[in-house]
Amino acid sequence: MTAVNLNRAIRGPVTAVPIVAGKGVRLVADTENNRWVVEADETELYSNATGDTSVILSESAANFERIAVWVVREDYTAYTEIMNGTKGIVYTSYGHGQTWMGISCAEIEVNGTSVSIGTANGFQISFNISSQDAPTFRYAHKGAAYGTIVRVIGINRIASN
Repeated sequence: MTAVNLNRAIRGPVTAVPIVAGKGVRLVADTENNRWVVEADETELYSNATGDTSVILSESAANFERIAVWVVREDYTAYTEIMNGTKGIVYTSYGHGQTWMGISCAEIEVNGTSVSIGTANGFQISFNISSQDAPTFRYAHKGAAYGTIVRVIGINRIASN
């Protein structure tokens, strides 16, 4: 956070100087300390360490250009940004071993003040390094939500709450 002193930077010695925040930045008046505070234009809409598969935001996601969603699955944390729309994808896990490699992803659904994890899909490729056999592809799972939403941030406000 950066502070700008009102006495010298804003008013100048004789006349006022206009200062405008650019996209993704907001100026907040700190009248107690006679200064402006420059901040990133982000608003925390939800935060809970234990999380859930469906959460209610403190205000509508439509008030922001995009939202950032953090999802935790076991010991893996995934992050995705969803533009002012209704859906996004988050990769909830990735793994590999000596003879396989896999990935899981889940759909994030946004509807007003509600954000939820939709159906998860998992894929696995099996292979044998010591042979010339082609790798085999396996659709590992399609089912219930994978992981929990632990944090949602609104980025670049476009409407008031």
